[in-house]
Order: sequence, then C-alpha cells, then structure tokens
Amino acid sequence: MRTFQARLWLAILALAGVSVVHAEDILLSDFEQTNYVWMPGGVWTVAGSAFGSGPAQGSAADQQVVDGFQGHGLINTFLSGDGDIGTLTSPSFVIQRNYLRFLIGGGNLRGQTCLNLLVNGQVIRSAVGMGDREHLDWLQWNVSAFANQAAQLQVVDSAAHSWGHINVDQIMETDESLPGVFTATQHYLNLPIQTGAKNHLVELLQDGLVVREMNVELAATATNFWAFLDLTPFAGQELQVRMDSHMATLEQLAA
Repeated sequence: MRTFQARLWLAILALAGVSVVHAEDILLSDFEQTNYVWMPGGVWTVAGSAFGSGPAQGSAADQQVVDGFQGHGLINTFLSGDGDIGTLTSPSFVIQRNYLRFLIGGGNLRGQTCLNLLVNGQVIRSAVGMGDREHLDWLQWNVSAFANQAAQLQVVDSAAHSWGHINVDQIMETDESLPGVFTATQHYLNLPIQTGAKNHLVELLQDGLVVREMNVELAATATNFWAFLDLTPFAGQELQVRMDSHMATLEQLAA
C-alpha cells in the first residue's frame, strides 16, 4: 500500500521527465578557501562591504543559527548585520550542463537578496533565500537553453533592513535534476487526501519564492479524495515541492 509520499511522488513524476546524468558535475565554488575562489580558475570580484574579504565560517555575531551549508565556509552577507550592501561577481564561464544547482538561504527579497545568472550582461535567472530563514536548501535553474554560452553569476545584497542578507554555498553545474522538481506541463498537481490523517504543509516554490501552498491531510493509508494545486499560471516553468518546510527528496517522497 502506497504512502502519501509515494502518491505525491507519482503525481510529480506524471508532470516531469526523469533526468539522466550524462557527464560529471562541475564544481564552480564551494567557499572553503580563505578568499572567494572560482574553482575552474580565478576569483570572484567583490564590491561593497557585505561580503568582506572571504567566505564566512557559519553564523555571524548576533545572527540566528545558519545551517544547511556544506563544509566550513559559505557566502553570508550578515557580516555586521543587515546594513551592509554589495555584490559578488564570478568570472565568465561557459554553460556546459543542463542545470545550475546551489544552496541558498537568507532574505527572500527579489532583486535585492538574490543569486543571479547573467548572459550578455542581462539577468536571465534569479533566486532568493527561501522564506526568510537562515537554513540553506537546494535550488536549481534549468539552463539547457543557454548551452555553450558565456555567463556570469552574481550574488546581490542591496537591502539594508530586516532580512537584508543572503546565504549561498556549493554552486555547481550538473546534468541531474533535483528530486521534487518538475516543469509545469499539466494544469494541476493532485494531492491525495485522507480525512483524519496528519496535516502536512505542501508548498510549490519558483526560484525560492512560495507561489502555492496548502495545509492538508495527506493520505497515509487510503485516499478519500484529491485536492489540487493550480499550475496554469506557471505553464512551462520549473517548480519545486517543499513539504513541512523542507525541500522534498526522492527518499521522502517515495518512502
């Protein structure tokens, strides 16, 4: 008998194709060095005061606990509070994989606390921290349409007020999509409901922002009826599922 996680995963699979890894991942930055090293060669360009001279080592003074990053270092622009602003710009690189994947947290102020992808100097992808929380979690961009084009990454902190900071770590190119990510090619994402079952918060995210959410009694043993999330405003766009404030993984969804 399938659990609600398995049923939700099957609903997502009905909307998404299964990705296959065709080549090794390319690590762009892991922020484990004393300065902002670009792993393929070179360094990031620092402007302003928000980034200091190198990666942070976890939480800053007077900051809530920062977690979810890998290793010891990360970008954390809460160096002396939310008042500092600036940008961190990568060297130019050629897009060689289908996805850019990264860990991100902090403020969710679009255009102000964000990670941007630039092609020909124009922002073509942008992501913010998820839900004004210090925890970093995985997001990705599908960049297959820009294969073999030159690009740059830019971390932006232009907000000097509450949650005016951004956390980023572990940026890589990959051909493998994150679990729980799908392209909205159908009208609805159906959710199995069982009356009296435990409530779960199910959210859809687009580039780190919650665009749909439902607090529902997801079926644990038997489905009484189906609820749905309307996907029509996001046709052709990539969305990610979060359950109970955590990004859904294959293990959680198929347990």
